[in-house]
Amino acid sequence: MIDLNKKIELCILADFYGNLLTEKQQQIFEMYYQNDMSLFEIAEELKITRQAVHDSLAKAEQQLYETEKKCGFVEKYNQTKADLLKLQSTLDTTDALQAKISAQIHKIITKL
Repeated sequence: MIDLNKKIELCILADFYGNLLTEKQQQIFEMYYQNDMSLFEIAEELKITRQAVHDSLAKAEQQLYETEKKCGFVEKYNQTKADLLKLQSTLDTTDALQAKISAQIHKIITKL
């Protein structure tokens, strides 16, 4: 059974870098992490061995982690979002201009 935090982390990494995986890796990753299928179920459906599914997942996970280590987009995204939330909470006052700025920051956070 996979740790929920690891699953969430890998799904976020896949959101950022999933297109860098091969089509087969993307398919297996989605079946396992997003559709909650077992290795056996995936192997059966794709007509490959359970070991091939396991190896493909391991390689995809490694590639996602290595890409984040090199690029750092997820870390930058999380830091930017945290900074914007902090700024928004600082600006949440009754002043009209500050309220307007806060609303614009909220829109940016929502788009992230």
